[in-house]
Amino acid sequence: MVERAVCRALEVLALKQAELRLDAVCIVRGGGSSTDLGCWNSYEICAAIAGMPVPVITGIGHERDRVAADEVAHATAPTPTAAAELLCALARSADSDLREIADQMAALASQILAGAAHAIAAAQQEAISLTTNRASKESKLVGSMRGQCAADARRSLAPHADSVCRLHEALMQDVGRALRGELRTIVQMRSAVATSAVQETRQAGSELEEMTGEFTAIVRRNLFRQVADHNDKTTVLATLADRVIGRSRKVLGHLLELTLAYDPVHVLRRGFSITRNGNGKAVKSAADVAPGETIITRLASGQIASTITRTS
Repeated sequence: MVERAVCRALEVLALKQAELRLDAVCIVRGGGSSTDLGCWNSYEICAAIAGMPVPVITGIGHERDRVAADEVAHATAPTPTAAAELLCALARSADSDLREIADQMAALASQILAGAAHAIAAAQQEAISLTTNRASKESKLVGSMRGQCAADARRSLAPHADSVCRLHEALMQDVGRALRGELRTIVQMRSAVATSAVQETRQAGSELEEMTGEFTAIVRRNLFRQVADHNDKTTVLATLADRVIGRSRKVLGHLLELTLAYDPVHVLRRGFSITRNGNGKAVKSAADVAPGETIITRLASGQIASTITRTS
């Protein structure tokens, strides 16, 4: 009966191992005579113990005699109390091993975190340095391009300005020549009228006034035509100048946007900062400062003054 009960119990525990998740199984007996040990030598019990998926510890309750179940068990104890003490010792050993492993993992994690923090700090310093250098280069490039654009604009407008001056001078010369020619004609006609007979003085005066009106109209038409031509050319030149200036303004606006994009103030607004030592130099490593020294950290809004207590 004992044999069947033990085998059945071990079978049930083996079937429910996935649910119970046992660490070990103890088979103990609360004492008895040596004549009661025969069942523990049976093949069925030994086979059941050997087939268990977890270690089996026996504490049959005998100190002098040894049974077959003890031979196939993972560990054996002379009494149930000794079996319990063995389990406690194994638990304490496992707990000690776990604590040691936890300490090692904590130390390793600290080392990894320290290395990561150092790498992040180095990356931040490198990013700040790269951003500062890039902003400086872009600022110089913008200044150079501004000067180039201004020079190009002046060169583009200079030929047109000379053309306007030349047109104006030519117009004035044409008007002067036309006026002088008309005046010479008038003087000649007046001289001819003056030499005419006194009887024809009124008629000559009337004809002279008529001719003077015609000549004045001709002069006015010529003047209006020259002025209109001058205005057309001036409008063309002004339109061309507006186009050149407009393109230059677009280029300068784009350059201004690039300059603002690389402004260090925008970098500070993203959470970065610039730290300077007492001499005003940027702090790039712990070797740039010494204990007791005051440093100034510039943020996107305001500054923070700190005193170095130690470096590492």
